This record gives sequence, structure tokens and C-alpha cells, in this order.
Amino acid sequence: MLHAPIEFPFPGSVVLSKGLRWTIRQLFDNGATALIVREGAGAQGRRREPVADLVDANLVDGDGVLAVKGVGRDTKRLALHVAHHLRDRNEVALRDLGHHLAAAHAAGDVPRIRDNYHLVEIMRGLGWHKHGYAGAEPNRSPVYRRTAKAVSE
Repeated sequence: MLHAPIEFPFPGSVVLSKGLRWTIRQLFDNGATALIVREGAGAQGRRREPVADLVDANLVDGDGVLAVKGVGRDTKRLALHVAHHLRDRNEVALRDLGHHLAAAHAAGDVPRIRDNYHLVEIMRGLGWHKHGYAGAEPNRSPVYRRTAKAVSE
């Protein structure tokens, strides 16, 4: 039997919402809202989500980008800016990155981050992890390092 992939955002396509895989079952409001379901052992659930907040799982898998929870347009722009800014670095203090993003926002380059947790979610989604702290109180800040990936051929 011939199987063709189902295009996003039609019913049957696999999407990411808040970092988890869901399947679109039905569209409402002229395609603006989707009923998404989780299936499998211990992964039951269903809810409605705006289609604009969903991410096509095939694109994420193809690009090799880890999913960031709550990915919206602003978060994607921030993540791309952070990835570009840190492309030559293996370590960064969260405080320094926050100052850089505040300056970029003031220049109109990127949207404003919601809070530090928003920035932490972006860093985790880009494959960085916390590795200790830098500085002394009251300027102490978490340090994030790039997570090494195994190369397979």
C-alpha cells in the first residue's frame, strides 16, 4: 500500500505542542484551531490548540532542531538570534546573554524575552545545558555550555 506523508496542518499530521508530539484529529474555526490528541501507552489526552502555536514535527526532525516548549513566532526569532550570536562560543553566562538580548531588543532586532525562564527554555531547546555559576553574589549567574553531540555516519 502506498503511503504519502500528510501535510501540516491537515488532520492526521504529527505536530509539536509544548515539546510533545501530538496528532491533529480535526480542524475548527476555518482551520484556525485544531483538536490534537496524544496516543499510546500512558500518553492519552486531547485538547484544542491554535494552529499558529503548533509546529510541524517533520520540519523539526528534518532540521535536527530540538523542540522548544511553547514555540511561537517571537520565540523562534529569539532562538535564531541566540543561535547566531553563540555560534562561535561554547559557554555563556545567562546574565551576559540577557544583556545582549536586551540591547538587541532596544535596537529593534528581536522581541523582548518574557523572563529568565523563557531564555532557559530557548537555551535547552538549542541543546545547551547549565554547568555551574559565574560571579559572586549579588551578580551570580548560571553558566550554560553547549551539549556535545555524537557524530554518526
